[in-house]
Amino acid sequence: LFNKNIDASTFTTSDLQICHQGTELDVSKINIQKINNQQFDLNLNGLAIADGYYTLLVKTEEIVDEDGYKGEVGYRIEWIQYAGGKVYFSAKPSPEDAGIVTPSNGKADYNSTVIFTAEPLEGYEFSNWSIEETEVSRQIEYETQITEACILTANFIPKQYYITMKYNDEEGSIEGGGSGYYNYCQEVTLKAIPKPRWAFKCWKIDGEEIASTETINIQIKQAVEIEPVFTYFSILLGDVNNDGIVNITDLVGIVNYILNKEQEVFIFKNADISQDNNITIVDVIGIINLILK
Repeated sequence: LFNKNIDASTFTTSDLQICHQGTELDVSKINIQKINNQQFDLNLNGLAIADGYYTLLVKTEEIVDEDGYKGEVGYRIEWIQYAGGKVYFSAKPSPEDAGIVTPSNGKADYNSTVIFTAEPLEGYEFSNWSIEETEVSRQIEYETQITEACILTANFIPKQYYITMKYNDEEGSIEGGGSGYYNYCQEVTLKAIPKPRWAFKCWKIDGEEIASTETINIQIKQAVEIEPVFTYFSILLGDVNNDGIVNITDLVGIVNYILNKEQEVFIFKNADISQDNNITIVDVIGIINLILK
């Protein structure tokens, strides 16, 4: 270990420093065994059993040689250690539910070649491979030599779908979104806004009626056409359901409104018999009188 004989009594564990992955370890556990006054064995006593990068520094400032001189220059060694010559690796998708990565983890012989494969799931496409946020490949298969422990990430991005918002702007409009590209699984909240003399009836997606509430929440999974349906109404007091006549169905409609029951068509202005911008029992009586005329 030394280039000349030393006074063995001056060489102690205080002259040593050992680090694992940058963290200093307890040198008091090291056992120094003298072979002769120039060579010594260092028994690390389990300090270096974990995989990783190690450094060992021998400080010579307090070590005295056979001529009575102290050392000036220390000696440093470093090594990368892998148990059984195997290097640990792992690979994961990001986001977690966006794809499958194979192999996902394991140990490989040092400096051996491993081929990683990324498989996107529905609604996603592969973007790139990265290690600690540094891009290493854009190929869906990534071939690399394993020389150190690593965590490999397969990055996926959501597909985009074109959504058509269809409506006649003379009848009403849509609040909360417009025609354009949306990410897979993106949540969208839409509200139908009728123009004066028009009433909201229902929402349709690709021509199929899906909801009768003015506000809907949808999750984008594919390209679709979204359409709010509006109906025109004339001001005919008592014609709550906008069918052109005042009869018992209008009486049922206004009662259901007061009871907060959902109904397909309800024209507020036609139900407000008293014209006070409120629907009350007074308006119910008003409709009854109109029916009895």
